This record gives sequence, C-alpha cells and structure tokens, in this order.
Amino acid sequence: MALMASNNVQVILAEQRLKGLSGLEFLAQVKTAYPETIRIILSGYTELSTVVNSVNQGAIYKFLTKPWEDEDLREQIRDAFLQHEAKFAVS
Repeated sequence: MALMASNNVQVILAEQRLKGLSGLEFLAQVKTAYPETIRIILSGYTELSTVVNSVNQGAIYKFLTKPWEDEDLREQIRDAFLQHEAKFAVS
C-alpha cells in the first residue's frame, strides 16, 4: 500500500495467498483506497464462492488461475491497462 501511495498505479496483480491476509482481502483494501485501479488476482486455488463474491462486489477485475501461459498473462495485463485507459482517461 505504501508503494501505491507514492506511485500512480493503474493495474495491480496479486497472489491469492499472501502473508497475513488473502490477496482478495488486499485487493478489497486497494479498491477502497484506490478505486480507479484495475485489480487482478492470481491463484492456484479456486474457492468459487469467494471469487464470485469478490467479482460481484467489484473488488477484482479478473481471476486468473495457475498454471498460466506467459503470453496469456501478458495479454490479460495488457487488456487491464487498456480497460483502465478506456475508463479513466482524461479527455
């Protein structure tokens, strides 16, 4: 969160399993503090009800599962930046 306070972060990718809290909890905090960020979670665990709730509440933009193909991950991140630009670009 400290890095986000001192940088203009448009897209954030977080692992579901973090020390001290889940990636979904972290991204929910990010949404509250920085609602214009595009938030993506990456996990090998697909706890469907938690994911559905997070998507429905707008806490995350995408849920990506492991393992992933590098090119697919790059494309998802590129799409997230394009989504941010489309939603929040200054005219």
